[in-house]
Amino acid sequence: MAPGTVGAGGAGGGGAGTTSGNGVPATANTGGGGGGTYSGVAAVTGGAGGSGIVILKYTAPTSSNVFVYKASGAFVVPTGAVSIDYLVVAGGGGGGARSGGGGGAGGFRTGANQTVNAGQVFTIAVGATAPGAAAAGTARGSAGNDSSLSAPSSSPAPSYSITSTGGGGGGSSAASAPGANGGNGGSGGGSYGPSNPAGTGNTPSFSSDGGNGSPANPQQGRNGGQGSNSAGGGGGGSGSTSPFTDGNGGAAADVGPNGNGGNGGLGTASTITGTSVTYSGGGGGGCLAGTAGTGGSSVGGNGTNNRRTAGTGGSSVGGNGTNNTSTAASGAANKGGGGGGGGFTSPNGGAGGDGSAGVVIIKVNYS
Repeated sequence: MAPGTVGAGGAGGGGAGTTSGNGVPATANTGGGGGGTYSGVAAVTGGAGGSGIVILKYTAPTSSNVFVYKASGAFVVPTGAVSIDYLVVAGGGGGGARSGGGGGAGGFRTGANQTVNAGQVFTIAVGATAPGAAAAGTARGSAGNDSSLSAPSSSPAPSYSITSTGGGGGGSSAASAPGANGGNGGSGGGSYGPSNPAGTGNTPSFSSDGGNGSPANPQQGRNGGQGSNSAGGGGGGSGSTSPFTDGNGGAAADVGPNGNGGNGGLGTASTITGTSVTYSGGGGGGCLAGTAGTGGSSVGGNGTNNRRTAGTGGSSVGGNGTNNTSTAASGAANKGGGGGGGGFTSPNGGAGGDGSAGVVIIKVNYS
């Protein structure tokens, strides 16, 4: 009997039938059935069934969910993101000159689990370095520069407008008021002189998270320290606790001709990058013959004095203090630290250290 027409293999890897010889095997890794053969032919076999397969589809995690901005730019919320954590640190204020006050730390604001929508665009501004007061200058150190994080609403996410204020500049002894006053800002600058007020921190007043989500502490920052007739007060820091005499701000300078410069206010540690890093420490005050103030949390710059070597910044983070006519130490880069106050050295005194630039950090949460 003549054989008929063989059947074709089914879609999905099935083997075709044959009229002679072995059946056609199914395609590998498809799970298809093997082709049959004509039973009247001896010593032939049907085609082998195809081997199976398991396929998994998954979304690979991004290489990093933490984005660090040391300069202004933009951030686009990636696909799959449901919320963000953020840290916005403003630039620190510059230190005052000639026994000047320490610069105030840049404002420190945080938020966690803030709702976002994929494709939402955030505009980011990072506060730049603020110069310290020039030697023999008649003005206080420059105010720090603001940092901000903002975005229009994108349902279901709200709009955002988070601004951290730059630190206040430190007062200078060669200046009359208001140049000898500490400047207001995220944290206040230290002043020079017993009658010149230190700067006020958390100015303008904000809660740390900017009103989005649960309130957080600390607020932007603290007050600067009061100066004396021979030394500058320390710049305020963002820390919520401090051993210093002026609340949680920079320490007041010691009185007397050999008074010590005030220490800068402590900063605040953040683990948003996965590692604990401290930001927003105040600058130490400068002085005539005592011990210059140290920068808060080794983030603010150390002050300088006239006759002695000033203290060393810890852990290679805070800048080393200097003596004689050298410029005071600046705040640690991109930490929002205040600049140190310059020493008294005649005839012009030492210049104030620069307040360091700020930083904006965003952590993306995918669940």
